[in-house]
Amino acid sequence: MSGSITNNAALAVLPGKKLAIWRRAANMLVLHFGQVTRAAEGSWGEYALHVQCPWRLTMDGVIFAGQSDLYNPRERTPNFDWDYWYKKSDWPDNLLEHKIRSILKGYDPATRSIENATEGFVVEKAEATEIGDARIYFSGGCVWECFPNGCEGEHWRLLDFRGAPEEHEKRRHFVVSGEYAPANMIV
Repeated sequence: MSGSITNNAALAVLPGKKLAIWRRAANMLVLHFGQVTRAAEGSWGEYALHVQCPWRLTMDGVIFAGQSDLYNPRERTPNFDWDYWYKKSDWPDNLLEHKIRSILKGYDPATRSIENATEGFVVEKAEATEIGDARIYFSGGCVWECFPNGCEGEHWRLLDFRGAPEEHEKRRHFVVSGEYAPANMIV
């Protein structure tokens, strides 16, 4: 991914690739697409999308899961103790991961990643706007979308992880950021 490209063109590498891994780093969503590589340092797909803006996953026109589901427990009893739940280190029983596991079916405890153990979730179409909204249409009718909601900072970035792991740090990233950082950067 080099030269001057648009948000839309950056995502053009995704159609035909299967959503392989769904994980997070704190509250940043990380989606990996394509063939998975496994090594001592972890696992990764051919491409990764790091998302730091609001996002949602819809099915049949209804929100199935979204960014704020991370901050809600999977189950709430009548005497649910929010303070206790929030003190847990990584919200292990959150609604978001429960819902995503229910559709992707796989989990890797070594990397704490939800993995796609189905034949579904192949990218049919991916598109983005000039201001950074992005939509990924999956087989089976699911649509994932993100929508930057601020004028500063990074919204999302697309990373190319094809090739040897020692080359990953040298690869360029396509970055969509706000007004006060250069938008649509390739670093």
